[in-house]
Amino acid sequence: MDEQLLEEMSFTLHRAMSDGFSVEVQYHNGSDFSYLSAKVTAMDVKSNKIGLLDQKNKEKIIVKFDDICNVTVL
Repeated sequence: MDEQLLEEMSFTLHRAMSDGFSVEVQYHNGSDFSYLSAKVTAMDVKSNKIGLLDQKNKEKIIVKFDDICNVTVL
């Protein structure tokens, strides 16, 4: 993934977290791609992980930033 795309996704995730927006995240789950509508609850730069709260079932999910392919603000 190129540097510009990483910066854009990081900016979008930070903005969504600070403004309380929901996002749709497309990420690789190890064998396939998953889509998730969620609120960003945490971003840990040191561990390169993002905390999400699934809007459908209120489950907390941790995703590695490197596994994220696309982020859209809802």
